[in-house]
Amino acid sequence: MSNSCVRRIFDEHGKLITNPKLILSGLHDFYSELYSNRDLPNHHVLGDAFLDHCLLPTLSEDSKNNCEGALTNAECSKLCKHFATESLQVTMG
Repeated sequence: MSNSCVRRIFDEHGKLITNPKLILSGLHDFYSELYSNRDLPNHHVLGDAFLDHCLLPTLSEDSKNNCEGALTNAECSKLCKHFATESLQVTMG
């Protein structure tokens, strides 16, 4: 049997499931619920309360001005080379 398959899971009640069809059904139900659109009561209140009390960093006026305007070809090329190098280091590291 392949190592890339789910061989067992615990259901919402903590029961171990090993039957492949029940595993598939359990995973389907879990992700369907996880990604379902639900209108949670007062969700905007919770979000506002979080944002009102967290300290988010802000840019200085100089940094804001530095971010304005179109990117030049040289800037794009420099960034692409940087990302390629960073990606290579992560892959090789």
